Amino acid sequence: MSSLNYLRFMSRVAVLPEAEKEKIQRSIGFIKLKLKKYFGNEIKAQFQFGSSTRGTILPRRLDERSDIDYMIVFSNGGYRPQTYLDRLRRFVADTYKASRVHQSHPTIVLNMNHIKFELVPAVEHFWSGYDIPAKATDYEDWIGTDPNDFNDDLTSRNQMYSNLTKPTIRLLKYWNAQNGYPFESFELEKQVVDMFFFWNSPRNVKEYVYSAFGELDLGLSSSVRSRYALERAQNHIREAKAYDGLGNDMLALKEIKKVIPPING
Repeated sequence: MSSLNYLRFMSRVAVLPEAEKEKIQRSIGFIKLKLKKYFGNEIKAQFQFGSSTRGTILPRRLDERSDIDYMIVFSNGGYRPQTYLDRLRRFVADTYKASRVHQSHPTIVLNMNHIKFELVPAVEHFWSGYDIPAKATDYEDWIGTDPNDFNDDLTSRNQMYSNLTKPTIRLLKYWNAQNGYPFESFELEKQVVDMFFFWNSPRNVKEYVYSAFGELDLGLSSSVRSRYALERAQNHIREAKAYDGLGNDMLALKEIKKVIPPING
């Protein structure tokens, strides 16, 4: 198998299987009904968002942190975030007694056998979009968000680059999971989407992966371990490119597999 075909194959392996999608949709249908019954008119809207709606979520076997983001928009604003988080915690405890639940600010995490759900409380923003709880490290209680904005940006970039952006993101997220998560998942996706290739647009997923690793940036506040993981990957990618230049695809593939390993080793 050529190095290009290997990356194409791995990008397909990283697509969520239909059976897993069906389980998720059944769980979402159950959550939706139970939320409506439990809260009634206290909820204005509820919907799925995040990587599972963008086609960039990985199967759980490739990423143990794969989750479904689910937003619950409450009708009555005016309270602090913890009030809404407590309401969702009680709902989950009453509805899913056998499942594991905990708060991972700013969400309530429902850990089921086949997938993890992150329930995000929200209230409508006075202008547009929604306010959701800020992270514990932020100075504000609420932050504004529009869950669909990034989806549109990703779709646009994917179309611009011949439907190669999503496969590339899945491959990088697999590398990220294999290396202790140097990047937060959304930050990794955002960096890839923000990349522009003015003169040398990638013609295939291998060129895209090469370019993406070359531009990834962890920032000054990242850990030594995270920086080492990225530097190691970038070194292997440089070696692969060098072997490509020599016409030695077999050795290029060997270097690529050190970054994007086969599923069973």
